[in-house]
Amino acid sequence: MKKNILFTIILIAFTTAIFAQKKSNDGFNTFWKTFKMALLKNDKIAILKAIKYPFNYHYATIEDEQSFVEKYYDRIFSKTRVESLIKSNTITITNTVNKNSIYYYKYNNPLTYDVVDSKGGFQCVFQKLNGHWKMNAAL
Repeated sequence: MKKNILFTIILIAFTTAIFAQKKSNDGFNTFWKTFKMALLKNDKIAILKAIKYPFNYHYATIEDEQSFVEKYYDRIFSKTRVESLIKSNTITITNTVNKNSIYYYKYNNPLTYDVVDSKGGFQCVFQKLNGHWKMNAAL
């Protein structure tokens, strides 16, 4: 009897830990599915709503939506990159970025996800800010 009670307690604790871990993405998977659909449809309005400014693109800092659209949107979301991002299965939770990186101070945050394209050459950084997921860098 005691073994059954102990087994039940361990099973409940293990199950609770698994469900807590699955919920740890804090809505990112849902956001990512929506963002991917916007990419597929080339829905600029939806994509731009998911961008946080200032936005970092390599070593450039983009201060506002107008500059983003005029100078960087087509480069960041080129057809090749979008196709590669949509195929990506690489989503990583990062707590820190390389401390030598210029991005370290901005992304040293437990609510950060990196999405690396299927070719491994393009990375998008997303953070949860004020309860909403936003893309705030492309590397």
